[in-house]
Amino acid sequence: MCGRGAKGGSLSGSGGSRVGNIYNGCLAWHVKQQHLSRRNMRTPASWLIVASLCVVAAAKAAAQSEFAQHERSEVPPESRYQLVQSTLVARSTFRVDKVLGHVDQIVMREDSTLTWQRIPRRQHPDGDPQVAGRVNYQLFMSGLVNRDTYLMNINNGSTWQLVLTKQETLVWQPVQ
Repeated sequence: MCGRGAKGGSLSGSGGSRVGNIYNGCLAWHVKQQHLSRRNMRTPASWLIVASLCVVAAAKAAAQSEFAQHERSEVPPESRYQLVQSTLVARSTFRVDKVLGHVDQIVMREDSTLTWQRIPRRQHPDGDPQVAGRVNYQLFMSGLVNRDTYLMNINNGSTWQLVLTKQETLVWQPVQ
């Protein structure tokens, strides 16, 4: 049957647990006969209880497998500013001006207060058209590696990659 181990009847395959494991690809509950006999499972109420427990277990496992995505503030699409943070490094927290394409990084001053520092953007050879009063830019962060952070002009697709210079400063470098 689904998920049942060798002769020992273990559901986890390790010989330890006799409780159903939803990670084995099966949501069926296998319970030893002395705990729940076949005769007791013939009533609709028994099946309803087992089905309810399966749904609860599946929902709990699904909630555990999802991770919170806190890398982007929820703002209306037409908003001018947006906060974006790397899921990898908290210091990669940016304020994006989606109209002008300015991106500022949050930094700590010597007195331990926070401030925004503008990241310079180099001129793109494909141009950088902007429509006044409208969102023109989008910031993308990979979530796998910090170097895959891009700023794109949504009007013509001009794209810049965030790079660290030899002087240890960040700059938006055109991608051609």
